[in-house]
Amino acid sequence: MIFKKPKIEKLYEAISVLADLRIEHTGSNSAKVYSSDKSKFYSLAWNDSFTTFYSDDNASKWQNTLGYPIIAILLDKKMVPLEFTKLSILKDINWNKINKDFKRDYASALSFVLNERLNDSEERESLEGEVLKAHKILINMQIRKSTTKQIDS
Repeated sequence: MIFKKPKIEKLYEAISVLADLRIEHTGSNSAKVYSSDKSKFYSLAWNDSFTTFYSDDNASKWQNTLGYPIIAILLDKKMVPLEFTKLSILKDINWNKINKDFKRDYASALSFVLNERLNDSEERESLEGEVLKAHKILINMQIRKSTTKQIDS
């Protein structure tokens, strides 16, 4: 099964993972990705070519949608390039709380975060442009879902 394509808002959550250093590599093809409030972690595994992933996050496991933990790994491993270097803009954001506050309206939650964090319109345009480029690459990838952590390379 091929994962469904993620909403663009999930890229911002994945970038926050990088900004917060919430990836703990547990092997050459496995990792734990911690949630934004650091109360839990998701287990991930992938093959050498990054074309098959296992993740136990809700979006990946139950909705068959590429979840932010997988996206974070793809960004971290440079499989999806991101030229924006000021990741600290998206540091220390409790996405779980904000998404709950906005009743899972991810676009509104993202708008709130960007309005809070980015007063500089040029910087905001730069970030949004880079995320859009990364999203276009991501939605063209055919990433298979594995239901087990044991993935053949």
